Amino acid sequence: MVLMMAFSLLVVPDLASVYSLSGLKPSRPLYEVYKRLVPFQKIISSGDTVFVAGRYAAEIGNYIGHGKPAMLDYDILSQREPGEPLEDFLNRRGVTLFYVNEGLLRERQVDPIQNSFLLDPVSRGWRVIASVDQEDIKWMLLEKSPSLS
Repeated sequence: MVLMMAFSLLVVPDLASVYSLSGLKPSRPLYEVYKRLVPFQKIISSGDTVFVAGRYAAEIGNYIGHGKPAMLDYDILSQREPGEPLEDFLNRRGVTLFYVNEGLLRERQVDPIQNSFLLDPVSRGWRVIASVDQEDIKWMLLEKSPSLS
């Protein structure tokens, strides 16, 4: 058994060195979303927050929101009526906070109704709390404007 363990240490490549040699970083999508959203913990952890947070909605709700907000993942968006403006759908569902990840930003090019909201959320009663638009990283955090809730 000891020989097998020693042999496996020699044969199995060291993933850290593979990443550093290739210039790739390990993929940790939940941790990346967590790092993006943790500065907004006060807003997220509010008991009256209804937050559409994507694939890791439950984890973000527990880690950052301490279980207080109502968390929804992107599956909820499939319940939108055909032709229904995204902002109307979010309002109907009582959403107050919306994390828009890279995938949704890519989809906006396909969905003109979604595109119009994501290009100008302010004119539709939402404010941009945070936004990153770099070549390899794109995301936004939108909050329903309090005066229009």
